[in-house]
Amino acid sequence: MTDSNSKTSSSVPPAANPLATEPISHLIRKYSIPTALTLMVNYLYNIADQIFVGQGVGITGMAATNVAFPLTIVTTALALMLGDGCSANLNLSLGRGEQDTADRTISHAVTLLVSTGVLLALFGSIFAPQIVRAFGATDTAFSAALDYTRIIVFGLPFLLFCTSFTSIIRADGNPAYSMRCMILGAIINLVLDPLFIFGFHAGVKGAAVATVIGQVVSGCCFLAYLPRLKSFHKKESPETHGSTDRQNSQTGLSQLSDPDHDRPGAGDHEQPDEDLRRCQCVRQ
Repeated sequence: MTDSNSKTSSSVPPAANPLATEPISHLIRKYSIPTALTLMVNYLYNIADQIFVGQGVGITGMAATNVAFPLTIVTTALALMLGDGCSANLNLSLGRGEQDTADRTISHAVTLLVSTGVLLALFGSIFAPQIVRAFGATDTAFSAALDYTRIIVFGLPFLLFCTSFTSIIRADGNPAYSMRCMILGAIINLVLDPLFIFGFHAGVKGAAVATVIGQVVSGCCFLAYLPRLKSFHKKESPETHGSTDRQNSQTGLSQLSDPDHDRPGAGDHEQPDEDLRRCQCVRQ
């Protein structure tokens, strides 16, 4: 009786991924519009800072935000590498019916994102003066750039979460949620920027605080979605696989350098070795 129940429960198919079942025309509308809006909103943070800082602080404040902007570029690049790599591996694993691999992909990606975000914040806060000088701050703008950088680095982990989880949640089938999270953070930044700069006369520090608050709110909204991931099945004792971390990073990098990396048949040469190992296990 128990065996029959276990067979019945194991034969229940997982929930179908909408990318494999819904019409293409519907998927294009469902994914393209939120994705485009998310990308546009993602750049509103720097634009809003430039506008309000330019009006409230002047050219020195604008120089300070521009000096710190490469930190945002580096963080976004890392987020795209990890997030796009995770989403690509996630979809490939689900398409092959490998739920365990999909679970490891998500769990390892989250671990990498958290550790990378913490390292970015620590590195930026410790070496802020050297970073500002390396990015070309002059003596005139050094003080303002340093003040802005020392605050903005604490928002880098949440910027990493926002950018990377946009791809992961989109792969999970909910691009509208990513769009709402990014819009919420941008609205908070647009409201707090003039309040801190003109109301509290906080200058570039106020602009940095407003940006960090917006990023923190968006990042927390993305993290709140993790228990709701439909593609992830929680395990009691997850295994550790270092190859999953490398695969996520390599896939994210390969999407920039080799568009045909994930084409059908790209990994067929590895299949005979895997089949041979399975045969040996069966013989034993």
